[in-house]
Amino acid sequence: MIDGVAFVTPHAVARFRERIAPLDYEVARAAILDGLTRIAGAPQPARHHPGEVLVRVRRGPHAFRARLAPPMGPGMAPVVVTVFRGGR
Repeated sequence: MIDGVAFVTPHAVARFRERIAPLDYEVARAAILDGLTRIAGAPQPARHHPGEVLVRVRRGPHAFRARLAPPMGPGMAPVVVTVFRGGR
């Protein structure tokens, strides 16, 4: 399931539902993808995860941070590995 913006792993959806909002799976996945269109500031390198970045989503109904891995191949989208609190 790649929607252009990113591929959201089931783990990332589970962490979003646990840490941010207890939404249905597909609604949570859509909220992550929507949030990624509202990134605040420049991505920061993810500590302890070389090549990955941490982005902060501050606008919209849900604020969160997401760790993204680079695309797995040409023409593919970045991968949302996990989601954390702390968007605001």
